[in-house]
Amino acid sequence: MLPRRHFLRTGALFASVGIAGCNGLIRDSPDDATSELETASTDRTTSGPSTAQTESAHRTLDIRNFGAKVDGKTDDTEAVQSAVDEAEPEDTVYFPPGQTAVSPREGYGPAIRIDATNGTGLSIRGSGPKSVVTLSGNVRKDKHSWLFGIDGSGDPIKGLELRDLVIDGKRERTPEFTTMGINLYPGGTGHDITIEDVQAQNCSESGFTTYGGYIEFVRCTAINNGRQGFGVSPRVDTKDAEVVLEDVVAVGNDKVGIDHNDGVAVIDGFWTENNGAGGAKVPQRTKESTWRNGTFKANGTMGFRYNGDYEDQKFRPFTIHLDNVVAEDNPWAGFWLSGDVDYDIGTIAAHRNNTKRRQRGNIDVYSLSDLDADTVYSSDAHGTGLFYSSERNSAIANYHHSGNRGGSLSGDHLSNLTVANVSNGSVERLDVPERYEVGAWSRRWSRFQEED
Repeated sequence: MLPRRHFLRTGALFASVGIAGCNGLIRDSPDDATSELETASTDRTTSGPSTAQTESAHRTLDIRNFGAKVDGKTDDTEAVQSAVDEAEPEDTVYFPPGQTAVSPREGYGPAIRIDATNGTGLSIRGSGPKSVVTLSGNVRKDKHSWLFGIDGSGDPIKGLELRDLVIDGKRERTPEFTTMGINLYPGGTGHDITIEDVQAQNCSESGFTTYGGYIEFVRCTAINNGRQGFGVSPRVDTKDAEVVLEDVVAVGNDKVGIDHNDGVAVIDGFWTENNGAGGAKVPQRTKESTWRNGTFKANGTMGFRYNGDYEDQKFRPFTIHLDNVVAEDNPWAGFWLSGDVDYDIGTIAAHRNNTKRRQRGNIDVYSLSDLDADTVYSSDAHGTGLFYSSERNSAIANYHHSGNRGGSLSGDHLSNLTVANVSNGSVERLDVPERYEVGAWSRRWSRFQEED
């Protein structure tokens, strides 16, 4: 079966999906925002499951019909949970424009609980950026909590979708590292879960986290979270544990933008910027990591890095794939390639990195790294263009450099590196997505554009 991202790339979904914003509008106020989902609901003021029934085979359950006030003050947790539990496969639970406040029952754990019993075939949808789910109530300082908790420890969850929402963790109320936006935990595997056009912001821990697979994050944005924007840790050893991030944005998070921390993941289309501890990291528990079509820009340390002691790697070696990826304006190295890792590189480009001169230059290669690279561009480094200190042999087919202050190539194991073609001059700009082309409601894909 073709994955959803195939249909997203071809645009096939847009012709068939009946969701908020299909008329192309998000108006100036929640009262004016209309959608097929909103008009499908019946009496909004009467609570109870019976008011959510529609004439169609699949129902739209408006959380207001279950008692939700959507005023940002009233705790709507029970109303939302009632709607989720009432839904049957292929039903939709609808969050209208406004602020829906939810809270964990015991001050920790999930506010909204989803598992195979209530999540199979379930669609949870809002009306885009004006449908905001916020944290309410007291949250414990010593235990984690999350606004949407997906429990994958039982049967696989098939066909769960969360779309067109903003999730706000209100981190000013919970400054400790406790609150996450969406969390798949316990993880399990064999799922079919899609998170699409969702923005997770202001969570004191991470915006999005997953400890299992298969799950896709499509056009999602993580902003101003206390740790990672995306924490990816599918803790099983099989290929069906794959996590896919497609056209995602991580900006202004306190730690790394995207943390692929375990298992197998594919990140295809991304923008990371101004994340305090770097654009992305891949540590020693990873099995395979793929990064395509993206940018690491002006993060707090490195753009992209291997993290940890290679002697503690779970898999030795494992493979990191990099293709059509740019690292620029990072104060440390743009790419820190280390560990006992086979680096399968198509094309990468590094520009103006190491501004704080904490490392060697644009691209640093250490430990037991083995590079098999087609094309590498390096320009205007504060230091060397590429520093090579790996004990293993590597090969680069084409190396293009320009304006690197410390020279084009250096390193204490430079004899282990073979470069077939070297050119000095202008360095090509890669065709990677711009910031506005990825993330929730990006211009390339948005169904929520104002009328001209």
